[in-house]
Amino acid sequence: MMRLSILALLLSIIVVAAEEKEEKEPPFRPFPEMPEVLFFDGYEAGGHSASKGGVSDEQAEAPSRKSLKFASYYQTGMHCTGSFGRSKFPENLNPNQVFIQFSIWSSDQGKINVYFTNSKAGVYTDAHQYQKEKKWQTVTFKLTDLRLNNKPVPADTLMSSYEIRFTPRGGEAPTVYMDNFCITANSRPELYMGKIAAMQGKTADIVRSGSKEGFNYTQQGNDALKAALKSARGAKRRPNTVLVIGGKPGEGEAVVKALQAAGPKAKVSGYTFVAAVSPDQSAVGGLEDVRTLLPYNLRKAEPEFVLMVFSNADGSAAGRNYDAVKASLERALEQGIIPIVIPPPPGGKADSFIGGVMRYCGELGAPCVDTGSVIKPVKDSMDGAELAAPGLEAVCITALQAIKHTEANVKK
Repeated sequence: MMRLSILALLLSIIVVAAEEKEEKEPPFRPFPEMPEVLFFDGYEAGGHSASKGGVSDEQAEAPSRKSLKFASYYQTGMHCTGSFGRSKFPENLNPNQVFIQFSIWSSDQGKINVYFTNSKAGVYTDAHQYQKEKKWQTVTFKLTDLRLNNKPVPADTLMSSYEIRFTPRGGEAPTVYMDNFCITANSRPELYMGKIAAMQGKTADIVRSGSKEGFNYTQQGNDALKAALKSARGAKRRPNTVLVIGGKPGEGEAVVKALQAAGPKAKVSGYTFVAAVSPDQSAVGGLEDVRTLLPYNLRKAEPEFVLMVFSNADGSAAGRNYDAVKASLERALEQGIIPIVIPPPPGGKADSFIGGVMRYCGELGAPCVDTGSVIKPVKDSMDGAELAAPGLEAVCITALQAIKHTEANVKK
């Protein structure tokens, strides 16, 4: 008995020692070459951090090609909201050495209120003045300038989301744009803007915009996909196999046929499409089946990609249904399988769902078809609130292009 106890103790010591030697995964950085940059959003393409406010190229004098146009907020106010995604800060960094910077433009003078949220502690706030209308102004401050009950941000907390409000001096709602939202550690953000711009220029061939190419794909998303696939290295997958889950029960086979027919038009070939099934052979499709039957189908098909199609009914249901989509994206990525998402057409209650899905796709690196942009020029693309055959063909062509583009870039 004594020998067994000693042996068990030795084994536990060996296990602990092995765990201590195991390298900790480094914290996420949007640009691994610049570890001082904790967060950056230039709003150049889909998958950006904002949940309220829209990417726009209307402001010709913006620091970069595109900027974020604020949404309306309470009478004449304007605002944007968003998530910091995988960027974690201060995460035991010195908050006094964490710098926040963004550029802002407004058609009127006014007050800028900044809100950073910690899900447990609450909302930290700071305020600034915008003094020259119709001019780009750079706002820079430290994380410790943000206060909650007159106390600064502690080092051991994590910020999860942001809101930036603009209250105009006059009585009319202004037009407001924001660009180059950057958070850095130990050095001020302006020291890195030139390098970031150069890196974005080098990766222009990777970035895809929903309004232009029909699907959203970013450099940061590409890096996130590579990291996820690396973590799941060794997982068994069938090359060029795409698992397809339709937007409503029984639609999977129709989507498979549409993908097969769209191949020549998309100039994409060599892929095998497999419709999702249920253990009892009942019809499969829609968000609820994605949530409950995805694990079964991933094990059964062992695909390289999974194409998730969502319907207007999915988007219009009450609650934060996009959170279930996020969980499904993470489940696929954990197994080294790349998710491709086709949200429902925009309109009504589905818009909130679409925004949440696109935001999560951007954070996790999942390519997302911009259904509204794709079907806009297509005649007879809709059958009521759902896609008709011409609309389905259009989004399938775009989905194939997204699959090809993703495969080409994650394997570089």
